[in-house]
Amino acid sequence: MGDAVFRCSFSGVAFGGLRVDDVIEESLLGVVEPETIAAAVEAEPSMASQRDQVQEALLRDLQGARYAAVCDVERGDCCGVAV
Repeated sequence: MGDAVFRCSFSGVAFGGLRVDDVIEESLLGVVEPETIAAAVEAEPSMASQRDQVQEALLRDLQGARYAAVCDVERGDCCGVAV
């Protein structure tokens, strides 16, 4: 059995010439079934739609808060203090 080789570089830690990240990647890809990847790809449009709906709701809330702030200033009731 040969001596173990250990070196550390900016591109990652390597053991005997194999990058640790490469070994982990190969192990993970071996576990993930093609059906799992297909399910994630299929679910992505639904998730994107939900994300868009949340963003639209937040933008409406922001618009409402800005409108309320302008109304308060116009009424002279800025920051809850009547002028």
